[in-house]
Amino acid sequence: MNRRRLALVGVVLVVVTSGCLGAFGGVSQERLCEEADYDWNKTANATYRVSDDNTYQAVYEVNNTSSMELHTRDGLGNDDPLEISSVKFRAEDGTVYDCEDIDVETTRHETIVEFPEENGQFAYTAESPPKRFGTQRFVDGSHEVILPPDREISNPIFGSVQPSGYDVSRPGDQVHIRWDDADGRRISVQYYLKRDIPLFFGIVTVAGIAALAGIAYYYRLVRGLERRREEAGLDVDVDDDDRRDPPPGMG
Repeated sequence: MNRRRLALVGVVLVVVTSGCLGAFGGVSQERLCEEADYDWNKTANATYRVSDDNTYQAVYEVNNTSSMELHTRDGLGNDDPLEISSVKFRAEDGTVYDCEDIDVETTRHETIVEFPEENGQFAYTAESPPKRFGTQRFVDGSHEVILPPDREISNPIFGSVQPSGYDVSRPGDQVHIRWDDADGRRISVQYYLKRDIPLFFGIVTVAGIAALAGIAYYYRLVRGLERRREEAGLDVDVDDDDRRDPPPGMG
C-alpha cells in the first residue's frame, strides 16, 4: 500500500512540476537584466538583427498596447514560450526602461511582457540556430531582417526566405530583407557564408575526382583478373553443339 501511495505522489509531483506550476512560472531575472546595446533608429515595425554568435536582437514599435505575447513553435506545431533576455523599453520621450520596469511572465505556451508605457519601442535578445533565423509575427506592418556580415541568401540551394514579397538590399557587407507587410504567421530565413559556395564546389570536385579514380582503379583490377584467368586457361569456350551431344553409346 505504501508503494502505491509513493507512486501516486510521484505522478502528482511530475504533473505539477511539468505542467500546472509551469503555467505560473517566471523568467530568470538575471537573464532579463543582461546588458545589451540596441539600435533604436528603426524604420520597420519589427526589426531583427541576427548576430554570428547564434543570437538575434528584436526591436518592435509599440503603439497603444500595454503588453505582448511571445511564443515559438516546436516540431509538432505546439506553441512554447519564447526564451528572451536583455529586455528594454524606450518611451516616446527617449526614456529607456530596463528589466526592473518591465514585467515578464511565462505560461505553458507563451511569454507575456507588460510594458511600462503603451507607446514606444520594445527590445529583447533571443537565441537563433546557426545559419537560420525564424520567428512568429507579433506585430502588424513592416518587418526587416538584418543578417550578419558576409552572409548571403541568393543561391536557392543554400538560401531561402519565407514569406515571399520581400525586398533585398546590401548596404555594406550585410543583407537586409524587408517586407512592407509580411503575410503569414512566420518569418523564416536560411542563409550561408559567402565562402560556403566555393568550398562546397571544391569538395564536390575533389569527391568527383576521387570517385573517377576509384572507378578507373576498379576497372583496371577487373581487367587484370580477366587476363589472369585467360592465361590460366580457366575461361574455355565450349560450343553449344558439343554440349548437346549425348555420351558415347547413348546416341
